[in-house]
Amino acid sequence: MGEHILSRLQAGMDGFSKGQKRLAAYILADPRQAALKTAEELSRCAGVSASTAVRFAAALGYAGYPEMQRDLQRVALSGTAPASPAGGLTQTMEADIRQIRQVMAGLDRGAFCRSAEAAGKARRVYVLGFPLAALLAQGLWRLRPDVIAVPRGEEERLGWAGPGDMVILLDFPPYAPDSALGAETAWRQGAKVVAITDRPDAPAAKRAGMVLTVPAKAGEMAAPASLIRAWLTAVAEGKGSEYG
Repeated sequence: MGEHILSRLQAGMDGFSKGQKRLAAYILADPRQAALKTAEELSRCAGVSASTAVRFAAALGYAGYPEMQRDLQRVALSGTAPASPAGGLTQTMEADIRQIRQVMAGLDRGAFCRSAEAAGKARRVYVLGFPLAALLAQGLWRLRPDVIAVPRGEEERLGWAGPGDMVILLDFPPYAPDSALGAETAWRQGAKVVAITDRPDAPAAKRAGMVLTVPAKAGEMAAPASLIRAWLTAVAEGKGSEYG
């Protein structure tokens, strides 16, 4: 019976009473912690009466709460507990937090500050790159005029960039070669280029005067998005605030 207890709790939710649903939800959210609690502790944590856990064990076919607890401990503490939605939420967000801390530890803060200040002073700012260019461009539009979002496939627009302009290129795996070439064209014409990418030797970084690296695999956008929001705050607090 024990090897199926968590699956049975998930499958039986619709038929449980209100108190039983609270108990089942608490157990499924963190089986390992629930397995260590007495019946009274489990009931208190789930917000139900002290006797509810005992009656719940009986309803599931156990001789008593200790028997249910032993089954739960065998499954949960052995590492074979099925992933619950809440467990997935915790794991995903903790991974994002670790990635953001890694970015903070390795960030070139000088380049961060210089690029934010330059964005406030630039004549025009071109933003390109997938998938976070829209987030950055929308934030800049609130801070200053003359922000130009360059869609993928229209990198030739960067041929208009020149001295006094800034190009911000966001490029993460899989890289967009045309975007990097467009940024290089703007650099050759005298524009300042800022690259936000995953590593210092990425294609986007080759002609960039300022590089902000955000180690991220394909699809991992939490840390890049966090960096962009922090960068926009820096622009707002610096020269960018002059534009109201």
